[in-house]
Parts: sequence; C-alpha cells; structure tokens
Amino acid sequence: MSGELEPKNVYASGKVTAGQERKVRRVDFRLRCEARENHELATRFRSHAGCFVLLSNAPSTEACNAGQATSAAKAGRSRCRWSASECLQAYKEQHGVENSFSFLKEPLIVNDVFLKKPGRIDALGLVLLFSLLVWNLMQRSMRKSVEHQPELRLTDLDHKPTKRPTAFIMVHKFLSVIILKMGSHRRLARPLRRDQIQYLRALA
Repeated sequence: MSGELEPKNVYASGKVTAGQERKVRRVDFRLRCEARENHELATRFRSHAGCFVLLSNAPSTEACNAGQATSAAKAGRSRCRWSASECLQAYKEQHGVENSFSFLKEPLIVNDVFLKKPGRIDALGLVLLFSLLVWNLMQRSMRKSVEHQPELRLTDLDHKPTKRPTAFIMVHKFLSVIILKMGSHRRLARPLRRDQIQYLRALA
C-alpha cells in the first residue's frame, strides 16, 4: 500500500470583493492511498480457503492400484475408485438424508416413547427406518413418474401444479378418504377426487 498527503484549502465564508482572492481559513490534509494486491500472499490464502478436509473410508485411486480394495469392490458390488471431488460431492449431498431424519428428533416421537428393554428400542428404531425408506421411495417414484409421464397433473397443498411432489403432500391429499367396512367387504365412502387419482397413478 502506498499513499500521499493531499492538501485542501478551506475558505472563509462571505462575499469576496472584486479583484481580491478568497481568504483561506485553514488547510486540511487528506491521505490518498492506493492498495496493491500481494499476489503471492493472496494466492496462499486462497489455497487455504479452498482446502476442505474430509475423512472417508472410501478407497482412493492409489489404494485400488496397489491392490488394497476390498473383495466386495473387486466383485463389482461397490465402487473401487473415489476421487476427491466425488467424495466431496457425496458428502455435500447428505443434507437430503439429514432432512429426512429430522422427524426422529421431534419431541412427540422421542420424549413420549417409554420402552423398558434395549431390544424394544432397537426394534422401534428399525420400524422407523423402514418407514422412512418407504416414505422416500414413494416420493422418488412420484417424481420419476412426473418426469416420464408429462400427462400427469399433480398439485400441491395450494392446488397449484408441481413437478416435485412430496410424500407429505400425498399423505395430506388422502386424509379425507373414509373407508366403510361391511362384513368382509370394504368400500370408499365417496369416490376419489381427480388429484387423488393422479397421485395413485404416479405411485404405480
């Protein structure tokens, strides 16, 4: 950084008689600076800022080349080589899974469950995980159907068309469905609406 002092005259107020110069009341000095980038230092700081440390057990290219991959990877059941960018991308995409698990932390689910045995807690956790799996599979199936079947017209909770339906919207669409049971037979209390039928087709 370099700079210099720049003087600036501050004149007295009032009118000036013709032929005379305005009286200088004082002289102020301002510092005029010019910043220059230190390219070597800036490059080093950018390199540190762009460094993302991520620990992973995914085998690297060097490990695969050295024959240290697992038998499952050699059999083709899992990927053998993971580049740094691929590991980082997979890590960044985990927010979708984290959002799905957020319902397990709700007080209504966690605080109101009283189980005496650890085995029952494990069983409940397994049931919740399977429920989450089905929930996400329904959502994935609907979005795939909308992508490959343009004739499907799915709407959100505000009855507006949507290309990204969710399982939450679908469940709310069917809250009004009433099933009547007569002996061993079951039937709907009223016919399904058009939007409900569209969601069923998207799940097929």
